[in-house]
Amino acid sequence: MVKLVTILLVAILLLGPAWSKASVSSIRSKIAQVANNKVGSTHWSYASSCCHGTNTNKCNYFVYDVGKEAGAKMPTRYFGFGGPVGAGAGGWGKALSLNYWSKVSSRQAGDIVAGHKSGTYHVGIYVGSNMVVSANSQNIGKNSNMFTQGYQDLVYWRYQG
Repeated sequence: MVKLVTILLVAILLLGPAWSKASVSSIRSKIAQVANNKVGSTHWSYASSCCHGTNTNKCNYFVYDVGKEAGAKMPTRYFGFGGPVGAGAGGWGKALSLNYWSKVSSRQAGDIVAGHKSGTYHVGIYVGSNMVVSANSQNIGKNSNMFTQGYQDLVYWRYQG
């Protein structure tokens, strides 16, 4: 009996990292899947009353909510209090590090993409084929604008768990 328990413990210790890697990989895929499923929704649009009121940008809230729904640990302001980190200063676009996420040089489906245009930061979720799903003025859109419409200093973040 002791031998069986020892073998099981060793197996758990050796396979544990493989299990966690698989779950991180599946969460990354699910982030892209959940984002794609939100295309057309008006919940996070500029005019909606969600999150922090009407006539406000909510792209960071969209990213936060999608990540949470997919099972990812999402960074917040003030050590877990307050809302999700923003798109710009101190957030996805300018941070040096964000808990559970690593800055990467090339993008994969499920990565967070942040950049700025005319001084305004924007953040969305890369879903593959040069397409980003993000909140805009009318709804959740899917397009390649962040890569073709003059966004600068693009940053990619990948979930690490």
